Amino acid sequence: MTAKTAALLGAGLLILLSAALAFLLLKGRAPTTFLGATASIRTAAMEYGAAGTPEACVERALDLGAPCPRLLVGCATRANLFAYWCLDAAGSEAGPQLCAEVPASTDIFGTRDWVKDRCGPKGRDEACGAISSTLQRYCH
Repeated sequence: MTAKTAALLGAGLLILLSAALAFLLLKGRAPTTFLGATASIRTAAMEYGAAGTPEACVERALDLGAPCPRLLVGCATRANLFAYWCLDAAGSEAGPQLCAEVPASTDIFGTRDWVKDRCGPKGRDEACGAISSTLQRYCH
């Protein structure tokens, strides 16, 4: 074994051990952090929904999701959870505008076009798409 091969193996082993140690250290924290964040989102959403309207819930969720970078699933998920719990707390007294053009979730092509028309121009693709499925569940 050459010195260069030994050095590469040593560096690879060091990286592997560092990754394993980081995983073990963070393993216990991730669920607690996620559950804590989820509980705070739920509390905020339910308070907002109880004091507001379903329309306000959707707009607030879209605003929360607006700064989400593309493909950052966790950010869009937080906005979607907010919409879900807020709509639940707001009740079923949605104005006619909110559900007027919402297609059933079984209408695949209608949903695709609706999400594209609704979310594309606003620049909030990821969160808007996620919230759209929650809105479909609420309206149908």
